[in-house]
Amino acid sequence: MTQELGRALVIFGVVIALIGGRSPAGARAAAAHTGAVAMDDATAEGFCRDCGVLRVATLRRLMLAGKGFAAFPAGIGKRILILSNSGGPGVLCTDQAAAEGLDLVALPPRMAATLRAALPGEASVANPLDLLADAREDRFALAFEAAMSHAAQDYDQVLMIHVVPFMVDATPVIARLADLAATARLPLLHSMMGTLPDKAAWFATMEGAGVSMFNDVEEMAEAAGLLARYPALQESARGAILPPVTFRDRRHP
Repeated sequence: MTQELGRALVIFGVVIALIGGRSPAGARAAAAHTGAVAMDDATAEGFCRDCGVLRVATLRRLMLAGKGFAAFPAGIGKRILILSNSGGPGVLCTDQAAAEGLDLVALPPRMAATLRAALPGEASVANPLDLLADAREDRFALAFEAAMSHAAQDYDQVLMIHVVPFMVDATPVIARLADLAATARLPLLHSMMGTLPDKAAWFATMEGAGVSMFNDVEEMAEAAGLLARYPALQESARGAILPPVTFRDRRHP
């Protein structure tokens, strides 16, 4: 594929590339299997960047990108709010978000004040936000509405974490969140973990409201990171002057 063709393709939608043969061993395997000529990794990276093609390194990330861009084809900005009812998964999500280059912006004062006045004292009113494990639909709705009312201009996307303990019925929580999500002012990603006897139904309810659903917090943060890379990639590609590219045959160094 030429650079001109690559740029032409991205006009019609996001192009995600998984290029095998990145390592010398992988290049030899590609040549032995199909006779393919594997470009060197730096050339592949530059080619994708200059064309506005989003490159991923693994099949897993390719699937996550497909899931994310199916819901948000233009990508999303990198300022995130993590809304959780469990501290540990919130920390793991934060770690992955940082690795993806996402920005965890502090809660705006009005949102923080609203939550401190209504949440239990043990709750963590910060980003990530921890509503505590026993949070039910009223507490989730309070945090959600506070984010939409007081912080929609401060964030680009909300990553919600719902860990379902055995003593809490998740169905009313999901019903309330799906109802709120239908008119949300920000893109929403949601991860559910824990005791999930009705997982398929819960996921379907949220997806029907336009929320992308994930099995764990790390894959949710990975998808958010891929979505956040795309707007800057497209902007860079629009202003780039295409240099000549030479595809070196690594079978004959």
